Amino acid sequence: MAKYKSYIYFRRFSQIFFLLLFFTLAIKTTISSNIFSTEPEISGNIKYFLSFDPLIALVVLITGHAILLLFLLSIITVLLTIFCGRLFCGFICPFGTLHHFFSYIGRTTFLKSKNFKSYGFNKWQNLKYYILLVLLLLALFKVNLSGLLDPLSFLLRSLVSFVIPLFQYLIYVIAHMFAFFNMDFFASYLQGDLVFNVFGKENIFFDQTFLIGFILLSLLFLDLFIYRFYCRFICPLGALLGLLSFKSFLSIKQKEGCINCAKCEYFCFAGANPSSKQSFKKNECMLLGNCLTECPVNILNFGNVEKNSIDFRRRDIIFAGLSTVFLAPLLRYSYSEDRTNSLLIRPPGALREIDFLQKCIRCSACIKVCPQNFLQPSLFEGRLEALWTPIGKGRYGYCEYNCNLCGQVCPTGAIKELPLIKKKKVSIGTAFIDKNRCLPYAFGIDCVVCEEMCPVSPKAIYFQESAFVKPDGSKTTIKNPIVIPDSCTGCAVCENKCPVLDKPAIYVASIGEDRSEKNRFLL
Repeated sequence: MAKYKSYIYFRRFSQIFFLLLFFTLAIKTTISSNIFSTEPEISGNIKYFLSFDPLIALVVLITGHAILLLFLLSIITVLLTIFCGRLFCGFICPFGTLHHFFSYIGRTTFLKSKNFKSYGFNKWQNLKYYILLVLLLLALFKVNLSGLLDPLSFLLRSLVSFVIPLFQYLIYVIAHMFAFFNMDFFASYLQGDLVFNVFGKENIFFDQTFLIGFILLSLLFLDLFIYRFYCRFICPLGALLGLLSFKSFLSIKQKEGCINCAKCEYFCFAGANPSSKQSFKKNECMLLGNCLTECPVNILNFGNVEKNSIDFRRRDIIFAGLSTVFLAPLLRYSYSEDRTNSLLIRPPGALREIDFLQKCIRCSACIKVCPQNFLQPSLFEGRLEALWTPIGKGRYGYCEYNCNLCGQVCPTGAIKELPLIKKKKVSIGTAFIDKNRCLPYAFGIDCVVCEEMCPVSPKAIYFQESAFVKPDGSKTTIKNPIVIPDSCTGCAVCENKCPVLDKPAIYVASIGEDRSEKNRFLL
């Protein structure tokens, strides 16, 4: 109906506004001051957007027995849902907007002449409620996997690890094209000032770019054929809001006079089945308004619908519960605080591993803000429970000595916000020298790079002079580097700058980290 056109325009405006706000905050969550300043600060902080997510707040409350003060803002989302239904899903959620956009493309391209009802996928919409149940039951076992499927964490992780590196790569390709045509000014601007001003750092590379990007693109591709696939079948936050909207006052109400044209059902991206009074799914309705404008007899409007239908089958609930009982120990089968994986190097300020995993939501905000590209999303460096949590990798970058931004941006406190003077003294691991690859030890070639690059004072690397016999029998004095474990912070700058490029002759392992009393040298 014409009177609801303004409602549709307002909904679209709201969707675009919050999507751009999320993207802007995500991109601008970077260092705003010189890295050598007294206390580096970030220009934008995406954690404030994440703080409106009640699923994250609930799971961290269960796993960590902690009420996150920042996440008290999620009460706004809860109250909005209780009184007005799933407005957050339809008007605010940036990931939902992205899926809505691709669903619109699919409807106008692939599904234009087909009856969506024939696809028969609506019966699977309860799947997200079982996913929510499993996540909450896992939380009772102190396993926090909410960030893997939470829409805000999912979108931010995809932006940081896939979208932004992809755009940076495209900028470099264009810059090389300018350089090929001797347009050096534009090439240098694109490769230098533009990349740094927009993304906050250069050379953004991640191990998990392909996997995370593949998952994101696969979900968006499914939207072309199944309206808002992720929102309707997977999203645990949508499931939580669906339960909260069970008795909401605002919904779509049908009057008498339906001609059973099913146009409202075809245009409903939420799969709420508005064409039937008896089977209308109030908990699925996102108040998108498409059905209101497409109804040819004008029998749909806003109202309070008391009847709702969430058909939970007992056997499915039992299956979800039993699955959790077996899944929880499987996720932690390799956990041992006594023998931590040497590659599991956490950011400075990270909590004890078991506490860290109970609070980390894999949002990748710390990875985004790391100025030297040191932090990376993990794969199998930890156990399955640690998937896509942040770890440090010296081959990509190093922990900047004058930076404590990861603690500033962490929304859940999995990484403590440390004053810079205290952060500089925190050890996240220890450097080891591979004498078979080290130039002075193996080849008698003087090299002082690791010692020169070591940022701590006094240096954590010193030289011990020794005689070296060359192949011709002559002798020379070589300076052999030696690491001082008590001084080393594990920042990995020595590993990153080591001239032995394929596999550095010096590397950092997690042993000696301050956050663990057991991951220590047995001395």
